[in-house]
Amino acid sequence: MHTPHCSKPKMNQLWARFVRVLGTLAGLYAMNPYASIDQPTLFNIDDYTSGDWTPLSKRIEFYYEVRKLTWPSFKEAMEWAMTEIAEVLELDLARGPKWVRNNPKDHPLFSESKLAEELGDAMLMLQVAGMVEGVDPLFSLYSKMNRKIEANLHERFRVLNKTPG
Repeated sequence: MHTPHCSKPKMNQLWARFVRVLGTLAGLYAMNPYASIDQPTLFNIDDYTSGDWTPLSKRIEFYYEVRKLTWPSFKEAMEWAMTEIAEVLELDLARGPKWVRNNPKDHPLFSESKLAEELGDAMLMLQVAGMVEGVDPLFSLYSKMNRKIEANLHERFRVLNKTPG
């Protein structure tokens, strides 16, 4: 079976293109701030620089504007995030053994939808904490993941193409 030969520069170009396409396909889904929450659009990291807000951050700005919310300070946003994390932990307690609670009527019952909502609230406040400091944690997370994926793929590609000495 004949294996087509590709020059090293051509192979590097193809590899770079493959990594870009893979990054796009593995992209995060985020919403247009004015779109319905049921209409996700692909978040392409190549469309943003570190100073740009991701679609999620734009959605959060829109949410604060529409609801006429006051932006918290960094410290306040982090405290709200911790409060939301405590609510997640309280839900986790509710699915465990039946504890005798001081005020059982004041404590939620566990549900997956409530868990997802509380985790989302915690993530919102962590994102807001970054936004009030002028950074976009989601963008940074996505960039970091892309760097690590790309490094891993490059290493695998290097090992696969290594010729015996």
